[in-house]
Amino acid sequence: MKRFMIVVFLFLSVSVLSARQENRTVPISSDAYRIISVGELRGIIETQSDVRPYSLGKVLELLDEIKGSGLVSPEERSVIESVVSELQLSFGGRSADSITGLFKEGSFRVVDEEKFFILGGGRIHSVQTIGTNGAFDSRNGIQAYISGDIGKSFSFSMDIGLIADHLDHRAMLATDFTTDIEGWYMDIFNGGGGLYKSPFRSDFDDFVSALKGFFGFGYSLSPEIGTSLLDGKISARFASTKRDWGPGQNNLVLSGSARSFDAIEVQYTPTSRFLFSVLVGSLGKAWVELEGEPVPVGDREMHSDVYDNNISIQRIEVGLTDSFKASIYESVVWRKRAELAYWNPLSVYMYAQNYLGDFDNVLAGMDFSYTIKGFGRIYFGFAFDEFNKTSLKTIFTAARNIMAFQGGALFSVPWLPFGRLAVQVTYIPPFFGPHYLYAQNPWGTGLYGSAYVNKGQAISYPLYPDSLELLLRYEATLPADISLEITVKDQMRSAQYSVTESGTGLDDYMRYSIEYEDRQFFSYLWNNIVDLEVKGTKAFEDIPLKLSFGIQCIVDARRSLSFNDNVRHYPLNPAAGDNECAYEDPDHLFNPGNGTIIDDDWVCDLRLAASIGVSVYY
Repeated sequence: MKRFMIVVFLFLSVSVLSARQENRTVPISSDAYRIISVGELRGIIETQSDVRPYSLGKVLELLDEIKGSGLVSPEERSVIESVVSELQLSFGGRSADSITGLFKEGSFRVVDEEKFFILGGGRIHSVQTIGTNGAFDSRNGIQAYISGDIGKSFSFSMDIGLIADHLDHRAMLATDFTTDIEGWYMDIFNGGGGLYKSPFRSDFDDFVSALKGFFGFGYSLSPEIGTSLLDGKISARFASTKRDWGPGQNNLVLSGSARSFDAIEVQYTPTSRFLFSVLVGSLGKAWVELEGEPVPVGDREMHSDVYDNNISIQRIEVGLTDSFKASIYESVVWRKRAELAYWNPLSVYMYAQNYLGDFDNVLAGMDFSYTIKGFGRIYFGFAFDEFNKTSLKTIFTAARNIMAFQGGALFSVPWLPFGRLAVQVTYIPPFFGPHYLYAQNPWGTGLYGSAYVNKGQAISYPLYPDSLELLLRYEATLPADISLEITVKDQMRSAQYSVTESGTGLDDYMRYSIEYEDRQFFSYLWNNIVDLEVKGTKAFEDIPLKLSFGIQCIVDARRSLSFNDNVRHYPLNPAAGDNECAYEDPDHLFNPGNGTIIDDDWVCDLRLAASIGVSVYY
């Protein structure tokens, strides 16, 4: 232990003396990333890593390079200055040195020296959404934080908040539904019981009963510690934050839409054309069932250990030319235990999973991008959860070839400052993520699920399994520094392997003793959702205030489902012996791909929703 503490002390000491950047991360929702992306597309700056978020020091350096290039308009320079001003408010660059100034800047610097300072402050946010279908979703919270720097390289942040929400997923697209709660929602007006189903409801007989079951209370938590070595060539972070790894608008292995989780990350960048990233994290539990949608993967009882997992990811990016970049990655969801094989950054997870007993869930993939500077970028990626059939005739249709695909293009669009257009196609196959469930658990009791989920939501792209999405998105900055985002999605869902009338979910896994039918996606198409959403935010330069608005139109077309006798509990496979039942959930139904019956008549539902929000001291 003494040697370990000495190594840690030397690591921190050297990093403080050698590195030259602040290491707090900029949230992936910041407009800075769009500006950086457009700068890449225009050829103003070099193509950056697809592993986000970036450090504050890196973001400010890139924004300064774009601003000083002479290749942006006066309006765009003004936009960059506004984004930098917003970052200064968020990270304490304009902090007050008195309690009176706290109410103007939103943060208070309690220590200010050349090598060390600590910052304190708080935030208040509220977003209200209503829908024409009677939906009402209310998100409210208050956070307090302490953050700071030691020298120019070692950074820390602690953000803890209290949340009071009324959930109603009907006010939005179900695949976009998310929360910020850590753990479960508590009904403090009803003895602190848990709330597990959206929409939250109450009977409204009187004022007290109206509060019971209407608002759920809880907390949020976002700690972060970061440092770097060798002038930033090696960086390390221990944080709970949102991450987006890949070239797409959300990605296949670790998506920006996923819930945050605690992880240790290390990145090695010996040259601008090579990046090695590794992450080891602890996944959390949650359960918020969405009425009318597939049951999410989670633990309704927080003490249950079905999905009690860690995740490890390693990714290599190589810039083969100035314009062409290729990446390869591997990840594994594994039972929480002292398993050094998944902590070793140079390990091959697939080999380790095999010699450890084939209980964990390995996923691997590649992505490529080619940038035509001054015009745009095209990209393509795929990820394997399993690859079993090698016949060229059925390589893309075999059910046990569980491959997800994503392809798209980004274009720099003139007219408005930093306009960007994204076109993207994403396919998530059945069984991608959940894969399998074990009743025999060598590291605990009860069922063992190794699905790619965190806090009840997908870690990868936000689509139900067996779905295809077409996406079109335009982003730009309007006059008065209003950030605009217009998105059109067409989500198509197949029910070929579904076992419920709500379609295929993240808890539908594969049974190996079944001979599954080849995929026929469009033959079992039962749900087609077209979603149009317009969102905007307005940040104010002189006061710590941000306003947001949104308008959404959802056209939801569905056909009813029923099932024949092929959807059932399957008997033991005689060839496998009695051990077959030890690896299956006895309560789960299985559909071999020919058990779904779809009604011919489509039923279409149109609903509108509008939202407005405010964030003070962001």
